[in-house]
Amino acid sequence: MEILDPLQRDIRDELRQLRRSPTPFDVAEVSTCVTLVTYLGMGSAAQAFSTLLAIGQKYGKEVEGDVRAFFETSGHEMAGDTLDSRLANYAQAHSVDPRTGLRRSNRGIDQLGALIRDGLPFERPWGNVIVTQAGSLVEGQIRINVERGTTVSRPRVWVNDLEIESLSFSFREAAYSEKMLFATELIPPTYLDADVRGDAALFALRVVWNMPVWPQWYVGAQLADPRLMSVLSTNRNFETDIRINWAYPADDYRRVDSRFALAPGIESPTFDKKTNVKSDIA
Repeated sequence: MEILDPLQRDIRDELRQLRRSPTPFDVAEVSTCVTLVTYLGMGSAAQAFSTLLAIGQKYGKEVEGDVRAFFETSGHEMAGDTLDSRLANYAQAHSVDPRTGLRRSNRGIDQLGALIRDGLPFERPWGNVIVTQAGSLVEGQIRINVERGTTVSRPRVWVNDLEIESLSFSFREAAYSEKMLFATELIPPTYLDADVRGDAALFALRVVWNMPVWPQWYVGAQLADPRLMSVLSTNRNFETDIRINWAYPADDYRRVDSRFALAPGIESPTFDKKTNVKSDIA
């Protein structure tokens, strides 16, 4: 007897719910599946539906396969207002008995349950974004990683609200895995805007990578000047942001000098760490 953990059991139950539904296989129907929306869609019914279709496209290529049987008997590219009518149409289209279609569909549910529960999180596209500050310049690097055969779109990148359209993101084979491809682009060196007012960012980078399955982001920043701080965020969709801000309020004297440290451990020439006062050294 197969022992299922509660999450995998709930996933399979909701897949059966989708298959029984008299309504079309669409976002509205997926939105009623709490576990799929929460785990597969990260709270978004649209993302859960898009990810399900991406799984079907990848694992349902075999015409007589089990995963494809599940999607067809659920109403995806197969006519029928009930499960019985879809099984009949499936049997006619594949020249099999309806019970064969049902057995294939049941096995497809089991396979999808395992994929969604155990495998899919590791197959998401993922990206690394890192920026470094030294002196007045900020440089950055974006690396994206996808599994072979994945439908890929080129990320869009903005620096200080201006889109950089010259980034091609050409994929190459990854040394760490034969199944993976990667692409790397460098962000052109950009000067910190020391004249910003209030809490505005001295530097801002935004990456938007529209994929059928939401990517995972690994984001970091290395700042040489202790008066600066990085604000890193990954949103519940396709984008991630890095901002460099002053670490002190607008009226703090440490924001007066716009000469930024060149390396970690080297303070600004007008800031004395021991006395915590402004130096007169030019």
